[in-house]
Amino acid sequence: MADNTKLLTRGSRAVAMKRRARQKEVEEVQFDAKERHSFLTGFHKRKVQRREKAAAEAKAQKRQEFLQIRKERREQQREELMEKLMNRRKLEEHVDDDNEEEEEEEGTGSEAEDHVVLSGPSSVTTVT
Repeated sequence: MADNTKLLTRGSRAVAMKRRARQKEVEEVQFDAKERHSFLTGFHKRKVQRREKAAAEAKAQKRQEFLQIRKERREQQREELMEKLMNRRKLEEHVDDDNEEEEEEEGTGSEAEDHVVLSGPSSVTTVT
């Protein structure tokens, strides 16, 4: 039968692994007293800094949302203005077409109205 110690520890492999682990251990941890003190007493200060940073980010986010809303409102107003302008142009074209039709209808009855008679000294021209 095999030795119980060898069976449980897997022989020299376990001892070698323990030796390697001990070599990697740090012998002593050095603390800077000032750094340790500032870390231990600085929790409140860091908490306040986190809150200030979060408030600044929230303010910036709110401003970006405001600018986005204002941009969308301007675009909407621009679109409405263009739509009104197009409607007005269509209406003017329609009115102009109606006026031209009325003028054509009025012109067929009498051609005397189409001639303009100029009288007076300024209307006389000399042909050479």
